[in-house]
Amino acid sequence: MAKKTFSKNSPAEILSFINEDIRRHKLKKNEENRALLMSEETLMTMLEHTTDEEIAVRTSYVGGRFKVRMSAKGGEFDPLAVEGSDPMRSALMQSFADDIRAKNTKGVNVVTITAYKSRYMLLYKLVGAGIIGLILSFILKAALPAHVCQWIATEIMDSGQTLFMNCLNMLIPPLVFFSIASAIVGFGNPSQLGRVGGKIMGIYMMTTLCATIFGFIMVELFKPYRFGSVVLSGAVSADAGVDISFKESFLKIIPENFIKAFLDGDTIQIIFLAVFMGLAITAVGSKAKAIQDIINAGNEVFLRMTNALVGFMPLLIFCIVSKTILSGGAGSSMGKPILAGVGVYLLTIVVMIVFYHLLLWLLGRLKPLVFTKKYLPYILQVVGTGSSSAAIPLNMKICSDLGIDRKVYSLSIPLGATVNMDGTTIYMSVFGLLLARLYGLPVNLPVYITMTFAIFMLSAGAPPVVGSSIICLTALLRTLGLPVEEAVAMVLGVEVIAGLLRTANNAVCDMVGSLIVANQEKMLDKDKYYSKD
Repeated sequence: MAKKTFSKNSPAEILSFINEDIRRHKLKKNEENRALLMSEETLMTMLEHTTDEEIAVRTSYVGGRFKVRMSAKGGEFDPLAVEGSDPMRSALMQSFADDIRAKNTKGVNVVTITAYKSRYMLLYKLVGAGIIGLILSFILKAALPAHVCQWIATEIMDSGQTLFMNCLNMLIPPLVFFSIASAIVGFGNPSQLGRVGGKIMGIYMMTTLCATIFGFIMVELFKPYRFGSVVLSGAVSADAGVDISFKESFLKIIPENFIKAFLDGDTIQIIFLAVFMGLAITAVGSKAKAIQDIINAGNEVFLRMTNALVGFMPLLIFCIVSKTILSGGAGSSMGKPILAGVGVYLLTIVVMIVFYHLLLWLLGRLKPLVFTKKYLPYILQVVGTGSSSAAIPLNMKICSDLGIDRKVYSLSIPLGATVNMDGTTIYMSVFGLLLARLYGLPVNLPVYITMTFAIFMLSAGAPPVVGSSIICLTALLRTLGLPVEEAVAMVLGVEVIAGLLRTANNAVCDMVGSLIVANQEKMLDKDKYYSKD
């Protein structure tokens, strides 16, 4: 931690002080630049509202977060508000919205900037929570009688798990609705995408559908559920309503009442309402601007709530691990099919990557191995970003190196990071079907159709937050009438591994789609693509 007081007339000294501490923690160059830019823009705005001659600056690096705290006397202000008509600076400040907090107490402005957050911080917390739960549970089990351990598992650990899952279930309906509706509204008039955008969307939709089908085929081919018996406790509710005719499955998509769909938590009906409303808002155009703003604002609000809930996920892992060991529960019996499911999930991703290469050869008329050799050195960097959205700048740079025209990749990469979530699609199809089999759900054609539709829409509207796949899987399980709390608890232990595989799969698909469209539209520099540099 470093702290110092400066004159308000010495902004260069303040930035130099902050920069020195940033470099001391050895961040990557792009992380350094972002942290310094965020600090500089906020400082300039703060100085405009400072009445005192001094400003106190404190920097700290704790738990994978680098924070800058600036305080000075002055009138209350919003550090994100940009005066004048500078759209670039306004957009820049809005991109920092999640990382800047300001308050005014007794005439003193205090601005806290989270200039850097380790992308592995949640991973460390999850692993740490699991280890602590493991150690503490074994100690308690050795020191306390069995009935006391059972009481702790049931009354304390199970209660903590239930609280988290109740919060998650509460957020699922509005989050799914606003995420999908906002995504559709964000496209505007589909005709504005033009031929290039239409081809890109067509490829992404095709690969999403194929990913769902491949996931189903791999589960039924390798049958990972054969390693465990059908779960009897918390089995499928009698009114789950999934083992019905195709006609009834189709009719259930449209709700009788707008509000009832949310009260019942019917994910399929909520998805239908989101798509219907999104298309209607797009068709109405500027007259529906007020409703569009409400949809976007609702999306931001529930994303913020979901982010806050995800922060408590380590506590959930702690409760699950502790409860399983203290109660001597069925966790071990269910471990084998879940681990086998991870193997099937990995194989499905390998199959999809081979499929992408075939598409590159058949549709793109390009040699796939050239792409593989050039993209392979970057794959660890892409996986390290932790999400498709975070990998956008890196993927754009790689597209440029491959000879793809900027007009193509400036649309295909951001669009892919938003709607092309094949990794999440495979995750839902593999683990959704696996859990359905484990819980004894009769899986017939209507169930497959219901799952396919739900997976397709959930992957397209997946919220851009850490843990979004768990959220989507929870929504899918609700659609199937499965006991969400128990089912999600089984899969959480392998979420970290699955997350890394998802990011790699999504990134490869985005790149292949960009190459195919670029070559078809004669917007690919083939000399650059085939060069040995």
